[in-house]
Amino acid sequence: MLKLKSQFNQSMKKLLFLLALFASACTSATQEKFSLTGNSHDIPDGSIAYLYDYLLKEVIDSVVVESNSFRFDTEVAEYPRLVSLYSSHAPEDERNIWLENKPLTLDASQTPLYSSTVQGSATEDLYHAHRKDLDTTDSYDIRMEKRMAFVESHPNSTISTWILSYNKIVFGKDRTQALYDGLNEEQQQNAYGKVVSDYLAMAVEPEVGEEYVDFSMTDTTGQSLKLSEHLSKITLLEFWSSSCYPCRAENPNLVKTYKKYHAQGFEVFAVSTDRDKKKWQGAIEEDGLPWLHVSDLEPFNNQAKIMYGVKGIPDNFLIDESGTIIARNLRGEKLTQTIAKLLGGTD
Repeated sequence: MLKLKSQFNQSMKKLLFLLALFASACTSATQEKFSLTGNSHDIPDGSIAYLYDYLLKEVIDSVVVESNSFRFDTEVAEYPRLVSLYSSHAPEDERNIWLENKPLTLDASQTPLYSSTVQGSATEDLYHAHRKDLDTTDSYDIRMEKRMAFVESHPNSTISTWILSYNKIVFGKDRTQALYDGLNEEQQQNAYGKVVSDYLAMAVEPEVGEEYVDFSMTDTTGQSLKLSEHLSKITLLEFWSSSCYPCRAENPNLVKTYKKYHAQGFEVFAVSTDRDKKKWQGAIEEDGLPWLHVSDLEPFNNQAKIMYGVKGIPDNFLIDESGTIIARNLRGEKLTQTIAKLLGGTD
């Protein structure tokens, strides 16, 4: 009996040891930490230093600055990861950093935070070289070509997937698809790759003469509005934002046209690409915009913007009673005259 008990105890010890090894392996696989040690002559003691994750859209860590220095020891789910470092003292002075699960150092002892030197991250070094290449030209088109060329020549880099995730609408569906197909499988399946694959699945980009694409989005009160449930004889799907000067400059003309032809069957369904709800609501009130307003408060990943392939604002789509897109990007007198003609009136 004692022999059996001894054998049982030994077996249990072996089992517990194996379980401990398994738990340790799981922990090390899921809890990958990085460290970032920095100094700055511009950030006074007692200030809070923050790390903001662009993908999660939230602060992932914060520390108190002491002796003009700070240190982060933080876990993130996946590396490399792009974050923004800034302080409570000067939030506008920020530094984008590519994190890797290894020790990193930042030196801002002689410079502002935004131009500080980061060491320890190969991804950061590659990104810095890419930024220097972009800075050799002021041409928007050339800079976009350089971004696409980087993606093509670096299919194994997370920077490439990040570039695609933030420029997908500007690149357009066909070009984004081609660049995405050229990435390796690891990049296609990481967090930034998921953003791109979601976009490719969602983007329809209807053209004039084709049927509109239906979607739902919330209004200023949080109520969900569906485009198909608000189509009229003529509906203008308008893309704008509170910070878009040309959009705001056009609003008085659109208000005048709306008031003149709304009773005859003209509707406006406005999609804002704002991030700040208060600014969005404030612009609606300031400009006296009486039509339907929706937004998901996602300026770069606005679902309707992605569906319709809107690369910049202002932009709009004129939809007739059958659901066909009959015109795009009409403004001022041309829009008013088109509405008048379609509704059988005169301007």
